[in-house]
Amino acid sequence: KIKICLSEIMSYEDADMAIDGFLQRKTSFGAWRERYFRTSLYELSYWSRMIDQIKMTRAVVASHDKLGSYSYAPIGQASETYDLRIPGTEVVAGKNDNLLIEIRVNKTVILDARALNENEKQRWLDVLRRIVDYERSLAARPLGALRIEIDGIYCIGDDYNHA
Repeated sequence: KIKICLSEIMSYEDADMAIDGFLQRKTSFGAWRERYFRTSLYELSYWSRMIDQIKMTRAVVASHDKLGSYSYAPIGQASETYDLRIPGTEVVAGKNDNLLIEIRVNKTVILDARALNENEKQRWLDVLRRIVDYERSLAARPLGALRIEIDGIYCIGDDYNHA
């Protein structure tokens, strides 16, 4: 009896890793301004223009795709996009502001955003952490690794291409 088992890992289809909505982003002048944020696979993007028009898409668009539900349709190009696959990425709650969300790479803050309330902050933290954890789990797995079980004996290796 031979049984080949592929390791099971979470996929984007298995967990709701899509989120969009409005958070505040600090401008270069230090003022907090409303921005539209949206995840797409392993990226987090935000839009700083046409915010009112994006808000109006909620009445028309309630799209659902393989990554989960989005409430709005983006208009135009994103102002900035962050790759959540970068090694050393972490998503943390801000220390001095109870509604702050920070994305850090190697302990350096690359994005800070403020939620409107505690529930919204927690929702964003949960999804962004899920994406980072998923990408980290993919990076830790060797490509093509299999576990082969032969009558209860495990054979582990990465080269099964012998003729």
